[in-house]
Amino acid sequence: MADFSAVTTGLTFPQEAVHIIKHVLAPMMGILVGLCQYIGFGFILYGMMRLHRHTGGNMMHRVSPWGTGMAFAAGTVLAAFAPELSVLSNSIWGVNHVWMHQCPAGSVSGHERIYYCPILGYAKEVTNVAPGADATEQAIKVLGFAVLFLFGAISFVRGFTQLVFLGEGGQQGGLTKAVTHIFAGTVGVNAEHVYNFFRGVLNAG
Repeated sequence: MADFSAVTTGLTFPQEAVHIIKHVLAPMMGILVGLCQYIGFGFILYGMMRLHRHTGGNMMHRVSPWGTGMAFAAGTVLAAFAPELSVLSNSIWGVNHVWMHQCPAGSVSGHERIYYCPILGYAKEVTNVAPGADATEQAIKVLGFAVLFLFGAISFVRGFTQLVFLGEGGQQGGLTKAVTHIFAGTVGVNAEHVYNFFRGVLNAG
């Protein structure tokens, strides 16, 4: 459970930001990853049941091949969501920062690395303040990236979940919404890289 006990007025904001990332956002990410694994295996079983219905002759018209394919695709992605998320968080704009968000050495061990990485990497970034930079400003920025990372992961999961049910007469515009959620999730988990990318473009201009 989230632990707010150490968030007191006796701490500086950077210290509070580190505490929030470690004891609030990281456990929430752990819950999300754990749920995704169960949901992913559920979708795979659902896809196997649909395959059986595909062979049912007169029931063929009731089962969408799209829905079956998406059940297996979403199930595969969500069942292995932690490593997928690690790759996703270093995609597109983060190609030169492959190890940026890995857990700090010794921070967690064993199976806990699966649930809490890579969001714990942001706690380390809070303390990596460049000479002459404002520590509070750095903490606010990094905490914002960590929050966007969590919400981006949630949006990504929601998009894949919506794809599964599109083949069963989903609401109009469902594909657009699903793709939007997936794209928004990708941007969210890459928020820091997106920020640095556009800052570099603006500075270059």
